[in-house]
Amino acid sequence: MILIVFLIIGCGKSVPQQVQSNVQKTSTTATAIKETEELITPETSTGKKINTEISISSIKILEEKGGRLSLSSNGTIIAYDKRGDDRYFDIWTMSPDGENQICITCAHPLLPTRNVGQPDWHPSGDYLVVQVEKHEHHEGIASALAANPGACFYNDLWIVEYGTERAWLANAIPDGKRHGILHPHFSSDGKMLSWAQAYRDADLTDPARIGGAWDLRVADVLIDSDGVMSLTDIRIIQPGDDVWYENHGFSPDGQKLIFTSNLTGDQSFASSDIYTFDLISNELERLTDEGYNEHAQYSPDGNKIIWMSTNQNIPPDEVVEVTSTDWWIMNADGSDKQRLTYFNQEDHPHFVVWGTVAADFAWLPQGNGFIGYYHTFGLENVLRGEYREVIVRLEFGD
Repeated sequence: MILIVFLIIGCGKSVPQQVQSNVQKTSTTATAIKETEELITPETSTGKKINTEISISSIKILEEKGGRLSLSSNGTIIAYDKRGDDRYFDIWTMSPDGENQICITCAHPLLPTRNVGQPDWHPSGDYLVVQVEKHEHHEGIASALAANPGACFYNDLWIVEYGTERAWLANAIPDGKRHGILHPHFSSDGKMLSWAQAYRDADLTDPARIGGAWDLRVADVLIDSDGVMSLTDIRIIQPGDDVWYENHGFSPDGQKLIFTSNLTGDQSFASSDIYTFDLISNELERLTDEGYNEHAQYSPDGNKIIWMSTNQNIPPDEVVEVTSTDWWIMNADGSDKQRLTYFNQEDHPHFVVWGTVAADFAWLPQGNGFIGYYHTFGLENVLRGEYREVIVRLEFGD
């Protein structure tokens, strides 16, 4: 979710959350925030040669109407959400070359008949966790926008068994307005699930809380002898103030959570950064300090992180909107930051249109590239009929 989404839907009152009996608020008083030794410097942000240069050698469009995605651990199936003719999202699958596209939740007998999106594969390849819009909730234009998978309000967590018609409600949010669940991710061993959860409405008078109040949640994953998956021992993690938190999942060893937040009341939502939180030591580490930053994922070997940022994207003089992002890469400790794409730079071969937002993605298992999703969300693009939701395959090269 990016800033412009909240500017559209961030309104209304919310009832304080009543958490389930199996939810535990853990002590997450972090040690002093560890700043990375090398944040973005003039040398790294101006494109000068740094430690190990990485560049994109190819970009291939896989799907022109795709959305948020996940790649199976063996790299053979992409699961993604896609808006249908009924204006609701469903989960589709396709091969890594964009072929064999199949809807796996359309007319599903057990799921509510509204939005289904934001998939993440269990490492076994047998299950997907998805966000599913409640069958009944507060109605209205703002509520309809807020309930799509990228906005997450009125969404519950469901588990879908791949290749069957079985599905289970894994975690239901309260029915009140402005409760939501966003970005569920399994750990690499499949034994944990993390997500972000909203529990209080946005405060449009406070730049730090324009995104509302959120926390991070981690649960243990159980699979019984009948193959039914459930969640247990849900822990609430809030390393900073009652501000914006977006979950991006675990480090490959399962020890750290990586997430986006503005963390403290003196940092605006529009300047949110990438952080990691060590689940064992409670150490908090800040990895970015320029622009708005989101959608961070560790490489399969844990040595690199790709994320998206507004950094360096300065709008042309004739353009009013400012929401545009590209993908960047850095070492796992936040050093050696490099820009990967230039979707918003008119004189670059990557250029799409100003207002392009590089968003969710999944690393290729070999670590030689990634499959990502971008959209041209900006209002001017919508009015010009240039709104697109595109899934692309990007590979590294010399």
